[in-house]
Amino acid sequence: MRLASKFLTTLEGNFDSSQVEKAFFETNQLFLSQCDVSDEDISDLLDVCKEFLPLSYLTEDKQYEQLWARLEPAYYQHIKEWEQFTPAIARHPKKRKLKRRCIASLVSILFIISFVLLIIHRPVSKSECWICSGKLQSYISYESAFGVINLNSRSVSTIPNGNWEEDHSVTINSSENGTIIITSPITSKSYRADIYMQADSQPDESLISKYLCTDCVKICSENKYDLLLMDASGTPFPISDSLDLALPPYTVTASSKSTEGISITFEKTK
Repeated sequence: MRLASKFLTTLEGNFDSSQVEKAFFETNQLFLSQCDVSDEDISDLLDVCKEFLPLSYLTEDKQYEQLWARLEPAYYQHIKEWEQFTPAIARHPKKRKLKRRCIASLVSILFIISFVLLIIHRPVSKSECWICSGKLQSYISYESAFGVINLNSRSVSTIPNGNWEEDHSVTINSSENGTIIITSPITSKSYRADIYMQADSQPDESLISKYLCTDCVKICSENKYDLLLMDASGTPFPISDSLDLALPPYTVTASSKSTEGISITFEKTK
């Protein structure tokens, strides 16, 4: 019951999609920390989480591979047993009362699933939006002046503030969608971010709508690239070939390197 208890304790009766995601995350952390998880524990976990569609949460992220590998056989066995149980009831007229109860249970389960799906696919609120709530801003450390954000993957590359004259570092960030961002100093007063993208590197509404509110999705969907510039205050700016910003004490300009690349230059004006 350890995994099941962890899932229910974390859920706290809150069926919001972010809370369900948190419950799966913390349960997975507990699972990975254990070396003796029994089949009974897995079965108990399935009993409490099956109405929350574990398939949709645990198959999209590689961190859940081990947990899903244990849950998957039990999950499909449960479906198979239900399929075998229903025809067996139909062959016994004297058990119609039991059949009616089973049908009522099935209707209840379908209602719960529909309710959970409604919660999962409801629009993200302003308070949950990663831009409006400042969550993306929190990924830009106090030692950074800007962050270059890949909207589809939510990965962040930062541009440090301070003295670039002593900075000789080169940072390379690669996203699953093929975008590569290389940041490095040019001079003591200038820094650059070279971005290499796939030809179809555009905002994917199905991805960004999972963590951005409707207004931010609408704005970001109009961007040419699935990239966003954010300063330390949390103000977002779409990245384009004609980017030209005056953000004292910096200026930010962009130039197209090729059909699949763009270079952003950050210069100190003071």
